[in-house]
Amino acid sequence: MRILLISDIHFESPKCLDRHSDPDWYYRNQLVYELSGRVAELGTFDAILIGGDIAFKGVAEEYAEALRWIDELVAACGCERSQVFVIPGNHDIDRNRIRRSAAVRNAQGAVLASPQGRRSREFNDQWTSPDTGRHLTESLEAYNEFAKLFGCQIYAPDRLMWRQDIDLTDGVKLRIHGMTSALFCAAGVMQNREERPGDLYLDASQYVLAREPDVANLVFCHHPPNWFSDHREFEDAVNGRAAIQVFGHEHRRRHFPLPTSIRFACPAVTPPKSEQNWQPGFTVLELDVRGVGTDRMLHVEAEIMVWQENPDCYRPVRMENGTDRHVQDIPLPARRYPAPRPVAQAIAPGTVAPPADDPVQVEAAMGNPNVRHLIERFWRLPGSMRREISLELKLILSDEVSLPEPERYGRALLRAAERKQLSALDAAMAAKEAVHG
Repeated sequence: MRILLISDIHFESPKCLDRHSDPDWYYRNQLVYELSGRVAELGTFDAILIGGDIAFKGVAEEYAEALRWIDELVAACGCERSQVFVIPGNHDIDRNRIRRSAAVRNAQGAVLASPQGRRSREFNDQWTSPDTGRHLTESLEAYNEFAKLFGCQIYAPDRLMWRQDIDLTDGVKLRIHGMTSALFCAAGVMQNREERPGDLYLDASQYVLAREPDVANLVFCHHPPNWFSDHREFEDAVNGRAAIQVFGHEHRRRHFPLPTSIRFACPAVTPPKSEQNWQPGFTVLELDVRGVGTDRMLHVEAEIMVWQENPDCYRPVRMENGTDRHVQDIPLPARRYPAPRPVAQAIAPGTVAPPADDPVQVEAAMGNPNVRHLIERFWRLPGSMRREISLELKLILSDEVSLPEPERYGRALLRAAERKQLSALDAAMAAKEAVHG
């Protein structure tokens, strides 16, 4: 499996709206050009992970331009939009929404002002409350409209983060845990105070990472651990339970091998030119499963590419061993007891297989390529058709009709999976597509 890791693209309006006058456009275009050449030589990508700061001010026009570029990137990588996964960063927050809303500031402040030992309880009280939960995601409204196209939107109280499975080989799945670290960014916006390392809060409910047989966990989070007030607990959890950790935000191209994990700090696609040690870049992961039984390993090869000028090109970062690739084998959780034989279920040709019954497994199984393609098709339908289909299949309740679309239809799609109605949804969409094109 080949995965592209990119982060911190920083589409900033109004300058990003005119490619011919945007200085950052050159580097984004060069990345597309570089990857198209790599695909011609080595083959296509299986997934693209975009680690936050897609926008700069968190407004709709920035995401419209970002989506246009992502479609070009996807074409260059030889994959589809349904193979893209996104998380929010601090620049995906619309800070003006926080300035205008005392309710948002109060919800953030109530959590951050709580003593460390009571902060999790306060967060859960705020997040699950019908009155305050939505305030915590209000500044991510434009991001959510963008992220819904990739099945990666967040909303209170049901979806603080997302999980998606991608099949590797030999029955092993890569489970991506897309975390939301930006909820408390801009909490000091009224004092013109930028967040600093240690200021942010990431609730422990986001890093409950079960070690399951034949599952390799990948933690995907914009902010590195040192930005969290509870960073020790976070690191203890992910270091012991995640095979791969991917972070952005600091624009640093680093990798940190650990005994049972590897951590990547992603370089920025377009860091600010004023930044010391300015160096755009990206990372390519090659994943494979090697060995048998309890000796199976996740084989990881990583190539970190950075920009150089005169001549303009990307070059690989030389590793400690003198090569251009970091190579590491990470133990995989193995099944140590006989597994019950599953009961076969007949699935009609062309339909989507139902995922498991457990809520976590249901959501994770929606990483299946067929399901993600179905989600992409769903969002391409006109809004009236999405509504008709969801009501016809009873996937939304009467009191949910007025919810924001990312939440309304995010719930509908998860419900379709839980109720094993994905095939019915597929058929209803196909009928609409056949009539309306």
